[in-house]
Amino acid sequence: MLDFKAEGTKSESAEAALARLNREFAAISSCHQTLMRAVDEPTLLAEICRIVCDEAGYRLAWVGYAEQDAGKTVRPVARAGDDSGFVDSAAITWADAERGRGPAGVAIRSGKTFWVQDAGTDPRAAPWRPEALARGFRGLVALPLKDEAGDVFGVFSIYSGEPNRFTADEIRLLEELAADLAFGVLILRQRAARARAEAQLLAFVQTIPDIVWSKDIQGRYTRCNPTLERLLGRPEKDIVGKTDFELAPRELAEAYRAGDQLAIETGAIHSSEFETVLPDGQVVLFEVRKAPLRDAAGRATGVIGVARDISERRRDAERQRIAATAFEAQEGILIINVDRTILRVNRAYLEMTGYDADEIVGRTLAQLAASASAERRFTEMLDTVARDGAWRGEYPARRKSGEVFPAWVTVAKVIGAGGEITHYVATMTDLAERKRAEREIEALANYDRLTGLPNRALFIDRLQQALVASQSNGRKGALLLIDLDNFKLLNDTSGHEVGDQLLVEVSRRLVACVGALAARNGGAAARVGGDEFIVLLENLSDDPGEAAKLAGEAGERVLASLAAPYMLARRVAHSSPSIGVVVFTGGAANSDELLKQADIAMYEAKAAGRNTLRFFDPNAQTALAARSEAEAALRLAIRDDHFVLYYQPLVDSDGQWNGAEALLRWADPERGIIAPGDFIPLAEETGLILPIGRWVLRKACEQLRAWTGARRMGDFHLSVNVSARQFNQPDFVAEVDEILRATGAPADRLTLELTESVVLDDLEGAVEKMAALKTRGVGFALDDFGTGYSSLAYVARLPLDQLKIDRCFVRNLPTAANDAAIAHTIITLAESLGLGVVAEGVETEAQRLFLERHGCPSFQGFLFGKPMPIEEFEARLV
Repeated sequence: MLDFKAEGTKSESAEAALARLNREFAAISSCHQTLMRAVDEPTLLAEICRIVCDEAGYRLAWVGYAEQDAGKTVRPVARAGDDSGFVDSAAITWADAERGRGPAGVAIRSGKTFWVQDAGTDPRAAPWRPEALARGFRGLVALPLKDEAGDVFGVFSIYSGEPNRFTADEIRLLEELAADLAFGVLILRQRAARARAEAQLLAFVQTIPDIVWSKDIQGRYTRCNPTLERLLGRPEKDIVGKTDFELAPRELAEAYRAGDQLAIETGAIHSSEFETVLPDGQVVLFEVRKAPLRDAAGRATGVIGVARDISERRRDAERQRIAATAFEAQEGILIINVDRTILRVNRAYLEMTGYDADEIVGRTLAQLAASASAERRFTEMLDTVARDGAWRGEYPARRKSGEVFPAWVTVAKVIGAGGEITHYVATMTDLAERKRAEREIEALANYDRLTGLPNRALFIDRLQQALVASQSNGRKGALLLIDLDNFKLLNDTSGHEVGDQLLVEVSRRLVACVGALAARNGGAAARVGGDEFIVLLENLSDDPGEAAKLAGEAGERVLASLAAPYMLARRVAHSSPSIGVVVFTGGAANSDELLKQADIAMYEAKAAGRNTLRFFDPNAQTALAARSEAEAALRLAIRDDHFVLYYQPLVDSDGQWNGAEALLRWADPERGIIAPGDFIPLAEETGLILPIGRWVLRKACEQLRAWTGARRMGDFHLSVNVSARQFNQPDFVAEVDEILRATGAPADRLTLELTESVVLDDLEGAVEKMAALKTRGVGFALDDFGTGYSSLAYVARLPLDQLKIDRCFVRNLPTAANDAAIAHTIITLAESLGLGVVAEGVETEAQRLFLERHGCPSFQGFLFGKPMPIEEFEARLV
């Protein structure tokens, strides 16, 4: 329970003390409201003084600030109540002197509350007692006002008209009020200082050319300067409260927001560069710096940003970089003054000429000229620049070694602010290497590097000139197209170096062989391909027979010369040519047509057994055209999938079908079904057998997968023929693996049929591939066995499952004794090696009986069924 007993006057009733204390509480509550609403320091102080007098019932209240002047005066700043001039006349000081030993001075010096219960009796009130009593002041209290550091900056003095008014509880409440008042004053001062700083900052921000803004934590703009207003073309009031997503394209807004969040999350300044397009279409590059804004507790409240237009700075840096790079470019550069003295050179010029910089700077180009004429040209060059503004051309420059080299020089003048010439800038390019390169390029473009003979391009140019001359003079010429027989074999077995030696020797013999005739009549030899040469003979004769005779004689000389032995790599080697000859008259054919005719004649020579020559025959061209048409049709069939598989049954000794051989047919939309014998040789020759072979293997495996689980066909084996070219591909095993995987066909019911020639080309490689596929379950049959170079040695090495007796040994059974013996031998060989046997081409019952009697377990032929489409095959089986 509170003790309301007064310290000074014991007779005061408890009720009166309680009433006063309640007024104190009410007054202090009002003071707190005032503190919270205060907007400036003078108003706050005046209002607090008023409340203390009007609501708490005190006679006078005033606030004074302790000055730091020489007299240490206490300057009154606010007052309320019945003053009657007392505060101004009291001349209060906080110095340790007579006038400073009153309550206010003591409170300021000591930093403690000081009070007087009765000014009429308390000796401490003696200095100002008369003034106080004259105005009715009996009791007073002085409360120090302190800043955050605890230093006293003022005093809050309160006077009562009654003695012994201030109880301990009142003093305590007034001390709290003084502390709150001091805090309020400090807060207002801080706020005022911050407002002044913000005003100064705002004034500064308003004047700087950079863009300045602030945003809250949600990315909404809270302030911006006029620069941003001008950039966005809208006033600040239309910017504040909006986000970047409302003011900028989405892509830029997302980038801006990401930068804001990075600055807030890291607490560090975030720097970036952004390129944007202004409303007027100008592209501007900004350097942006963002920093987080935080409250007193350190929590992020937003972000402040500054953006500076660095477009010109970047352009200046780029210009400087380009200038520096250009000066150190590949071209030599010289800076020359108006006196025509060299001031500066770049590294490229020094490297080009071999000079050091100190040997060049201070001299003129005339002093460095290669000759007197070059010195005159230099003087004329600068005179031209002074008159016309620039000069460019070839100039004979000189290296330090004395070597003169061609240089391409460009000279321009530099004009000063007054329009006068201040400098010359010369660039120099060394043309020596370029000219050498041009000569090399010309040689590479027109001559064969290995043999030195003209190449195809130069030869065709000469041939066209010869055709024009022939048309003009009426005399005939001839082409001899020469291809070396079996050159690839020599290259593969002896190496490319030996092959190159042969080509060089052939070219030498060619030149020697036709030189005399070419010298008389005109002509040339050329290398037009790997092992192909061509000879042009001109002005042979105006008589066709005579011209053909002379061309034939030249061809025979070439044939004899090139067929003679060669000494290559210290050993004797032999080579022979196949020569195609075509006689021409200008205007009758163009160069392409003549080369095509010579090519046809050369292939006729090869077909005739090689080491010979043939003249062009128009009938051969017709056959070649037909072959070309057939190849085009075959390519179209591959593209459009015009192939089908026919199936011929494999039959056991009981006459039961236990498998089939898949046989290819070309289903041409116009010619109908075409047998493989009519197109497989062409496919082999052109390489088209590879896509065809893949197609056959995939279709056969798809059919095997379709038969899996079917009644009567679930355990069928299917045989597929594989060409030599397909089998010899390096990725053949991987190709079969991929097809089996893709189709899901059972590998153990697939048999690949190979001919003897396939495996004999590379026996080791064949064994390796077959063994790899055998591990996957694939079976192998040797087709047409007995027709080639059948040998027990290779048959025993191959991982075979089956031998197939060729139909040529079955056709005349059982009457032909030799065929019967061969068939019986193959069956016996297969049995001894543990291999199966299939007899192909069985067409009569007599043939079947003979083969069965001699132990052949399986048959294939027209006796059991011709090759048929899958629908007929499956219907026959059912």
